Formats: sequence, structure tokens, C-alpha cells
Amino acid sequence: LRLGASIIPNMKTSGVYTLSSYNTQVNASSANFWNAHLLMDVQPFYKAKSFFKNVILTTGGGYFPKAKATAIVQFDQSYQYGDMTFSPAEVGQLTTVSSWAGFAPYAGIGFNNLVSHNNFNLNLNLGTYYMESPKVTITGTNMLVNNSSNSAQLQKNMSNYRWLPVVQLNFNFNL
Repeated sequence: LRLGASIIPNMKTSGVYTLSSYNTQVNASSANFWNAHLLMDVQPFYKAKSFFKNVILTTGGGYFPKAKATAIVQFDQSYQYGDMTFSPAEVGQLTTVSSWAGFAPYAGIGFNNLVSHNNFNLNLNLGTYYMESPKVTITGTNMLVNNSSNSAQLQKNMSNYRWLPVVQLNFNFNL
């Protein structure tokens, strides 16, 4: 059994993307995930005389008190509507917040004792959490202020964004 915690610190990224022939500035202003988990490893080939004796299957679950991503979208250029031109600030911006907080089951496969020396060993585990469907909200400013009604459709579109892949490198010291 393994009791532990994982963290994806506040990550930020941005880029310019084309949306309906308009360049938009997208700032993923924050993606912050952390959890506490209880995992159980099973070593199905522990009697093998080969490398397969180190294979482990992992199952368990985690609780995510915080699993949230925020993105801010704004035109990167002026917007032309008929003979009127609007600056990006006049059009406004959309802020989308997605949250997956809650319990999530986990399954994975890994290798124990990749490096083993005295009481120290190194393990590798590859797996995934199956998160709840995200809760999504959209808020807009200026000309985009009435876009909150699109939250339900975006939440439906993102309902399959539930898999959180995990790569764990474990450094263990036996007491």
C-alpha cells in the first residue's frame, strides 16, 4: 500500500491561435492540480527469474481538493463588423474556468526496484486517474458579457475530458 500526495504546480502558458479567421490570444493563466492518494501495488510475477518479477499493477484512488484550469481568450487584432472597427479591449475577453475536483479512481502499471542499493530503491509507475466530468463556467467582459449562457454547451463538449495521465518516479528509502 502507498499513501502519498501529488502536485502539479501552477502552470502558465499562452499563444496566438486562429479562430474564425481572427487571431486570438489565449492565456492559460493557471492550471493547478493536487491530490492525496491511496494506491495498492500487486506484483503478479514476483517468482519470475527475469525482469518481469519487478512488474507491478497498481489500483487505488485519489481525492483532488484542487483540480482547476483557467483560460483567458481575447482577440489579438481589431475586429471589423461592417464599417465599424473595435479594438480587442472594446470587444472584451472570455474567462473559462474548468474544475475536476473530487474523488478519482486510479489504475497503472510500473516497475519496482529499477535501481536498488542498500535500503534505497527507485520505482517507475505509469497510470491514469479517471476524473469527474469537469464543471465549466464562462464569463465575459464588454461585448462578450452575455456569453455565460454558453457554459452549459462547453461543459457538455468537455464531458469526456476525464483522463489525467500520470508518470510517477518514486525514490524510496526502507527504514
